[in-house]
Amino acid sequence: QSRYDGAVATIKARAVVFVGPLVLKQNNKAAIIARFPVFVDQPGFKGPESKFPGWWGFASMLTEISDLVEATPLSSMLYNGYSYVLYAKTGGKDVFIAASEDAEGKPAQINLDPETPWLTFAQGRQPVSIEFKLSEMEVHWVMLLWPNQGWSTHSG
Repeated sequence: QSRYDGAVATIKARAVVFVGPLVLKQNNKAAIIARFPVFVDQPGFKGPESKFPGWWGFASMLTEISDLVEATPLSSMLYNGYSYVLYAKTGGKDVFIAASEDAEGKPAQINLDPETPWLTFAQGRQPVSIEFKLSEMEVHWVMLLWPNQGWSTHSG
């Protein structure tokens, strides 16, 4: 989906829509963007695009993935005995977002490559899978979580 198509879909939805994860052209860092269309309810108002009466523009928020991860307990998971991989399901693809330091095969940043060694590695650890899905905002993220020393077995 092009940026224009995404903007039009957001205007038509009249709701917050999340875009990404994506790589920013300005600094080559991974980010997500939230867009909210703003409408003016005033007779005679002519917005920038005549196809969308009352539409004024967007209120947007951009967050770099590294800032998002650092603001959560994810940054200390490894030290607490757990490893993880976080990825998005976007357009039928699994897109890398972040992982603990010990996750093998992880790229340096988000990755749109169809090869997913990081996912194969994580799935081989028998992880617990946690999904965060908001269909109305086009968000579907998955976290795979496992003990970094492996699952313990108890006999008895």
